[in-house]
Amino acid sequence: MNFIKKMTGWLFVLALGAMPGISQANTLYYTFNGSDSGGTGSATMLIEILGNTMTIKLDNTSPLALTNNTGINSPGITGFGFNLTDPLPKLSSWSLTAKKTDGSGPFTIGSSELGSTGAWILNTTIAGVTLDFLPTTSYGINQALYNPDSIGPFSGKAPYYETRAVMKMTFDSAPVLALGACGNGTSVSSTGQCETFVRMQM
Repeated sequence: MNFIKKMTGWLFVLALGAMPGISQANTLYYTFNGSDSGGTGSATMLIEILGNTMTIKLDNTSPLALTNNTGINSPGITGFGFNLTDPLPKLSSWSLTAKKTDGSGPFTIGSSELGSTGAWILNTTIAGVTLDFLPTTSYGINQALYNPDSIGPFSGKAPYYETRAVMKMTFDSAPVLALGACGNGTSVSSTGQCETFVRMQM
């Protein structure tokens, strides 16, 4: 587990391998968990490829109380990443949608059309890891993706968003997941981190 301390709270990168039991060759299911400073974060990521379209379904499953039950635990997902095999197909379009914590939506919070004006943008590096694709919030912890059962306290400015968040990416040819990038639960990048990960802050 890789932890990065922040003065305004905590931030950690969660990484675990794919869980067995998904039958389709183009579907992987990841679980993530980790803790720091009494807080615990957990999440799941389901990646599906159908033709030229990749769908990523992300859920924040973090517990609602701190480890010692002395307060509220409400980490938000502020980034996630995954890797594809080379040569990379050309990305035609992408979008990330989520509901607000009041249950309304879903809203598009990042897309190729919104570009840098969206709450979430497409990037290629975070926490020292270089990835093929990485959506990350340009607002820091503001407008992170929270557990839908969380009751706060939230940081930053409203609106607040919750999972399930769904990212759809369309390519000019079929993408292929890089199973060696922690997809088998053992392989890690040269930095010692899984290249499929979730980044959380509180």
